[in-house]
Amino acid sequence: MALSMALSVPSGHAAESGAGATLDEAHAQVVTSADAANATIAQTTAERDWTWTPSCAHEPSTSWQEACTRLRRCSGAREGHLFNLWWRPKDAGDAIPWTWHSQACLGETDLAEIGTVTPGVVQRAFERLEWPAAELFVEPDRGWTLVQLETNFYTTNTEPSRQVVVLFGVEVEVEASPVSWTWRFTEGKSVWEERHRVVTTSSPGAPLPVGSVSHVYRWAGQVFRPRVDTTYVGRFRVDGGGWQEIPESLTVPGVPIELATREAAAVLVDPHG
Repeated sequence: MALSMALSVPSGHAAESGAGATLDEAHAQVVTSADAANATIAQTTAERDWTWTPSCAHEPSTSWQEACTRLRRCSGAREGHLFNLWWRPKDAGDAIPWTWHSQACLGETDLAEIGTVTPGVVQRAFERLEWPAAELFVEPDRGWTLVQLETNFYTTNTEPSRQVVVLFGVEVEVEASPVSWTWRFTEGKSVWEERHRVVTTSSPGAPLPVGSVSHVYRWAGQVFRPRVDTTYVGRFRVDGGGWQEIPESLTVPGVPIELATREAAAVLVDPHG
């Protein structure tokens, strides 16, 4: 059942019914459901124009994304974010101010339908975009390494990357920053090897003599395909506004290389020449 409340609105905007709580206070109260709001809109589209704004924006505006760096989550057991629903006479234009109608708790599906850029919407874009796959460097750099000795590994995939996408007609800048690296030294070999030869570090390693990531191969005569996977954390901003965090990280598999293992051969040397 849809609930309705009377709220006061900012100067220049009218409330549909009598005075009550302010819009800032309304976030603690359940006003209406998304289905109820959509039903109201569907019944009156011939007479009214409708628009949504997040509860942190006190009036409809093309620039509300810049002002709202954090969408307000619904209280209690409801999942989603709080949005204000506004109306004005059909095709009235800017000459007539918007009138506040109600507030609703909108989930990600609802927000996608009304064309709202949210962290959840950007999360899906973040996962679809292509981010740099780390190149793996090995020292000694010769395509093979000796068993029973430390082999040094590192990557240069350490800097943030940015891309601009258009979501619901709005430019969104997305940034991905490497935060950890997962080294798969024995990729493609036995389950035992794989389970015991995967290491995650907060360091990308470094060339010798600084090198901080290394591995000792035990078996000669093998060809491994080691790689390093990069885990990125993301953030985004809408139309050059404030940065917001993307909820979940993303791991991008690295580019594998071939690395053969050899055993050092003993050579007798005549000390007398």
